[in-house]
Parts: sequence; C-alpha cells; structure tokens
Amino acid sequence: MDFSYIPIIFGILVFLLPVAIVYNNLNSEETYTLVHKSIHKKPILIDIPELKKVNEAQIKAAILSAKKKLIRDLATKLAQYTSAENLNNVYRNISSLTIKRSPLPDGIIGRYYPKTNTIRYSSKSSIPHEFIHCSTTYCDSNTKQSFTGFSQDNAEGECFANGLNEGYTEIVASRVFNIPITSYKREVEIANLFELFFDDRKEMEALFFNHDLPGLVKRMEKFAPVEEILELIAQTDELMKMSSGEKNYLPILIDEQAAQIKLKLYTIFKKNFNDSNKLAEFEKQLLNSEITRGIITKESLASYKNQVFSPNNSTVNQVSL
Repeated sequence: MDFSYIPIIFGILVFLLPVAIVYNNLNSEETYTLVHKSIHKKPILIDIPELKKVNEAQIKAAILSAKKKLIRDLATKLAQYTSAENLNNVYRNISSLTIKRSPLPDGIIGRYYPKTNTIRYSSKSSIPHEFIHCSTTYCDSNTKQSFTGFSQDNAEGECFANGLNEGYTEIVASRVFNIPITSYKREVEIANLFELFFDDRKEMEALFFNHDLPGLVKRMEKFAPVEEILELIAQTDELMKMSSGEKNYLPILIDEQAAQIKLKLYTIFKKNFNDSNKLAEFEKQLLNSEITRGIITKESLASYKNQVFSPNNSTVNQVSL
C-alpha cells in the first residue's frame, strides 16, 4: 500500500485544525465575544486639574532651557506643528526631561516614565513617540495621579484608556515628526475612527495635548451613552493587552476583537452622521485596514445590522461576518 500521501494529509490537518478551532471560538456565544471584562470595576475618569496657561514666549524660553539639542529639536518641531495652548506640558516638563539609552524588557524599545520625567530607549526610533508622551503628561504630586494624553493613572497604579492613548500617540508622532507608523497598529486604526467623530482633527488633538479624557468622552456622548463609550475605551485597553504577547492569543482572535470594536464604532457613526463623504471615509478606513481587511468586507458592511450592546453586563452580541 502506498503511504506517501500520509505526510500531505497530516500537513493539511495541521493547517486546518487551528482554523477550525478559531472559527468555532468566534461563533461561540461563550468565548471570544467582543467584550472582555474591563480591567477595573469602575473606570478611572478624573476631571483634569485647572492649570495655568503659558504663552509662546514662555514656551520658547523653556525649549531653549532643555538639557540636550535632541530635546530642543523635538520640542521645536512640536511647537511648529501645534499652537501654544497645546504646549503647557512641554513648558512644565522639558527643562527636567532626561533621555538615556538603557536596557528595557524584551520587546520594548522605548518607555517614558512620568514620575521621573525620563525617556529610556534601546532604539532611537522610539524617541519621537516617547517625547509625545512627555509632551502630553501632567503628574499631580499631591494625589499621585498622572495624566498622559487620553490615559489616566491613579495612585494604585491602575490605568484607563491606555490603548486608545498609545494608538493616538503614534498617530500624532507620525504627523509631528513625519515618520511612519510602526507600533500599536490595531490601536492606531481604532484611534483614527474616533477622530472621524470630530469636525476637525485638531479638536481631538487639543484634547489629547491637554490630557483631557473627560473632554473626549463628552464629545462622544453626543453620539452614544457614556457607558457605551467607556466600555469601548476599556475594550481597546483589553485589545492592547491581548496584543502584548503576555498570553498566547492567536493573531486572528486579536484581529477579531479589533474588528468588533470598529464595527461598534461604525454602528454609532452611521446612526449619527448623514454626511455621505464622512461615511465613505469611515468605510474606506474599515475596508483598507491591513489588520482586519479579511474580516471586515464590503459584503459584511452591507449586511451589517445594529448589534445589541450591553455595557452594564459587558456583553455584545456576536457579529456575523
């Protein structure tokens, strides 16, 4: 008997088995639905503190006081990109900012430490992203809370909106320094969709530079209940955790999570915007995604019906694609 075909059959089975498992999981109501429980029992949503505004002359003086030419160059490009009212954190942080090369945990090429106002890096390519973190951070020495862009940390080390913040930080760094987007690509695509809810992207950027997460939520409340918005932000946090590699999620499961967050945003957008050009742009971003192109298709958008979203019990009906 000819057994030469056995290795071929075995190879096919090895390929198809994970796909079958993934398909089963994606269509199960008990596993891999959109919502993973929020990492906090209660989202951190702290009103931003009242801070004294600074003018262009003060910002220029602060830039000149920076320790290194690299810092001065980064800050100068940022000051050329945005207005003075968005540079209050640059004024507060730049004079004491330290940037140094040092070993970091595996897979991390750069990190900003708010409490010490320090950027540590193993690859110089990470510095622009980390500098944007520095430029959007305020630390409250009394409460031990820190605000970085859209993310908020409390004294216990809990963080909320980190996924959305990392995605938007990468977007802003690419615009300010004219560099390609290389990190947090799933979070970047979701942050881009949030930006389409604004009439002008500069409005969302202003909230970001002034670490105003409540302002972002208030804007989104025009289109959906606050619980729904907070849950979507929490799901983006969970997406980032899934992408981190701490647990061995299959990439298709992570992409499915990203796709369902996007589709929920699409539902909200479609209900609230009658502008055909804006809707076309939203759909273009969904369909041109390098992450979810194989999951979200023209056919699925055409047949997509509103899903039941229940943030109170952290469930979303499975989307049929």
